Amino acid sequence: MSARPVLLTLINVSGWLGVYQVYGLTPRGFTGMLLFSVLFYISLVDLKYYLIPNGMVVLFLFLGVIHHFLSGDSPLGSRLLGLAAALALSLLIGLLSRGGLGGGDIKLLGAMGFWAGLPDIFYVFIVSFFLGGLVSLLGLALGRIKRRDAIAFGPYLAVGFMLLFLFPVV
Repeated sequence: MSARPVLLTLINVSGWLGVYQVYGLTPRGFTGMLLFSVLFYISLVDLKYYLIPNGMVVLFLFLGVIHHFLSGDSPLGSRLLGLAAALALSLLIGLLSRGGLGGGDIKLLGAMGFWAGLPDIFYVFIVSFFLGGLVSLLGLALGRIKRRDAIAFGPYLAVGFMLLFLFPVV
């Protein structure tokens, strides 16, 4: 038997325990556990195939819409502005970097923008790009990656989003 499924399950359960530590068995806690699992799956697929499945992005956005209407924790206008700002900024970055930020990353950032709203989506951008840059510099320094190598950016987006979810700015 391979240790990989056990390790992945332990990582997922550890994420759930982290969410539980912050929110307990509350609606936000259950939402966070579900989001962690969805983002963990997205990260694994992106790491293996350099692809973020559209269906998972749609699921992530759908969960955000459901959560918004059930909780009403932030105005719909803020969420729609977050979606628009995330799409616009990530499209601009994707164009300027000539595809350095892929279509899946752009769509996922848009969905995250709906979840986070404006201005909080900018914190996801900052943390994600900082972590991605730091790990890339480390990979370059250790000779694990070359300057023009592609990296899977989904995991950094997932970490940036979950940090904002667990530790809201305001």
